[in-house]
Amino acid sequence: MSWLDRRVDLRALVAGVAADWFGTLLTAGLLGVAFGVGPDTSDGRLQELLASPEFIISATLHGSFFTALGGYVAARLAPADPFRHAVIVGLLSLVLAVLLATSPGEGPQAARWVDMLGYLLVVPAAAAGGWLGSRRQHEAPRG
Repeated sequence: MSWLDRRVDLRALVAGVAADWFGTLLTAGLLGVAFGVGPDTSDGRLQELLASPEFIISATLHGSFFTALGGYVAARLAPADPFRHAVIVGLLSLVLAVLLATSPGEGPQAARWVDMLGYLLVVPAAAAGGWLGSRRQHEAPRG
């Protein structure tokens, strides 16, 4: 039986993707506030920020953290193959990210290489979270 033929736990996948996306979206405002972004921030200032190394690093770490959290959640909830569930969460999150990035929108955009960096880190971040979650899942209970 191949890797993709085995059953998956949809609950673990949905919870993992939700942890990634909702965590990212719910805390993105804090990242903006940390960099002085408010409702009256001009497009010019936003474009400067999107080119700032400090912001790029912070935003990349922010997104990667929540993707790792999604992989961790999926691995902890999966009854079998926790690492595989985490990788699938990474792939699903990658598909969602590409769909959102290619949808029509207005306003300042990050450089294409910044998006590509984020795409390249999605699956490894989820896998890292899944590795940690699968290790925690197999630890003996203390007591």
